[in-house]
Amino acid sequence: MGLAKLLVWPGRLEKSPILKIFVLTLTVSVVYFAMKLAPVQASAYQFDDAVRDEVLLAAGRRSSDDAIKRNLVDRAVMLGLPVQRSDIKITRPNPTYIVVEVSYEVTLEFIGGYTYQSIFLPKHKGRLTF
Repeated sequence: MGLAKLLVWPGRLEKSPILKIFVLTLTVSVVYFAMKLAPVQASAYQFDDAVRDEVLLAAGRRSSDDAIKRNLVDRAVMLGLPVQRSDIKITRPNPTYIVVEVSYEVTLEFIGGYTYQSIFLPKHKGRLTF
């Protein structure tokens, strides 16, 4: 009889339906936020790679600043990122060096009217070898 009382003791935490509801709610919330954030992060990483590629290929193609900006804006549109030409800054401190900086932010909207703004600042620099 002592063992039976231990199995149905009302104060045990793992038998509480409130704990199960809390854990379920927490799990659903984490999955929801991950599903909203993951695509934006993936697109941001791909865009960062595109910026790096433009810097690496700038010398071989002898690309102008306008061509680099056009390529990056086109890539951002493909990835669904809100990047404008004015968000891209290209500097050439000397004839053999290039720096490409991009600054943009993505706003995510969640249930209940909550918003989250994520700021991305990819920056790559490299030598121009002719």
